[in-house]
Amino acid sequence: MESSYLKTFVEVVRTGSFTKASEKLFITQSAVSRRIQHMEKQYDCSLIDRSGPLLKQTEKGQRLFDKAMKIIEIEQELELDLKPAKIGGSLSFVSTPTFGTVFLPQIMGRFVRGEHSATSLKFFQDMPAGIRESLRRGTFEIAVIEHCADFDLSEFETVPLQADKMVFAAANNIEITSSQPQLEELFEYSFLSCGSACCTRVLLERNLISRGYSKEKFKQFIEISELDMLLQSLVSGMGIAFLPLVLISNFVEKGQLKTYQFDDFEHYRNRTLIVPSKAMDCGLACRFAEQIVTYFDESDSTFA
Repeated sequence: MESSYLKTFVEVVRTGSFTKASEKLFITQSAVSRRIQHMEKQYDCSLIDRSGPLLKQTEKGQRLFDKAMKIIEIEQELELDLKPAKIGGSLSFVSTPTFGTVFLPQIMGRFVRGEHSATSLKFFQDMPAGIRESLRRGTFEIAVIEHCADFDLSEFETVPLQADKMVFAAANNIEITSSQPQLEELFEYSFLSCGSACCTRVLLERNLISRGYSKEKFKQFIEISELDMLLQSLVSGMGIAFLPLVLISNFVEKGQLKTYQFDDFEHYRNRTLIVPSKAMDCGLACRFAEQIVTYFDESDSTFA
C-alpha cells in the first residue's frame, strides 16, 4: 500500500469529507474517492461509513487509521534523517491561460509545500508563440503550452500531457432549441473570441474553413482578450464561444452553460510540457516538471 493512499485515508477521516480531503492534499475529489475504493478493495472490507452527513471510519477503518498514523510518522522521521536538505534556488515558469487558470494553482500548492527552501518562484501566462520566443531567449526554464497539432516545438525537450477537449458553449438563455444543432444554427448568434494569437481561435478558424465557412458567418465576432471577462459575458448570454471543456466545467455542472460538439470538427488540442535540456542541471525546474507529470497521472480524465 503506497503511503500516499494512507495519507489520503487519514485526511478523509480527519476532515469527514472527500472534498475537504482533496483540498488539503491538492488532488481531485475523484482521485480521493478512487484511492479509498482501492484500499477497501485491497483489504476486502468497508473502511469509511458514508451514511451520515460527515464521513466516519468504520471499526476496521479505525484500526487502519491508527496504524496509518504510525507509518506516516516513521516515513517523516526517515525523511528528516536520511534525505539531504534541498538547496534553495529559483524557478521561472510560463504557461498558456487554460493551464494557468485550471491546473497551476493546485500543482503550485503541492510543489510549494515541499520546497520550503526555494528563494524565488515566478509564474507567468502568455500565448503559444510568445512562450516559444521567451524560451528561445532563456527567459523561462520550463513551460506548459496548449497548442494546435502543427505548432513547432521540435527544438525543445518535451513531454506530452493530457489533450485539451474543446466545445462550443452557450448560456441557457440562448435559444438553441435542438440538443444536437447543426453548426449553421450557431451562426445566428454573436461569437465571443479570445485574441487572434490564441490557438483556440486558430483551431476554430481551421475548422470553419474545412467546412467552407469563415468567422464572418456569425452574427457578430466579438474579441475579448481578458479570459475572466469572456467567461462572464458567455454566462450572461451575450453569445456563444469555442472553449476548453475543463475551463467551463463548473458552469456546465451548475447548469449555467450548455455545450455542443460536431462529429467532423477537430475538438482536441495538444498540451505539452517543455522541460530543461537533459544536459542541464535543472534542480528546482526538474522537480516542478515532475510535479506536473505526477498531477496529470493522478488526475481524473473525465474532462478529456
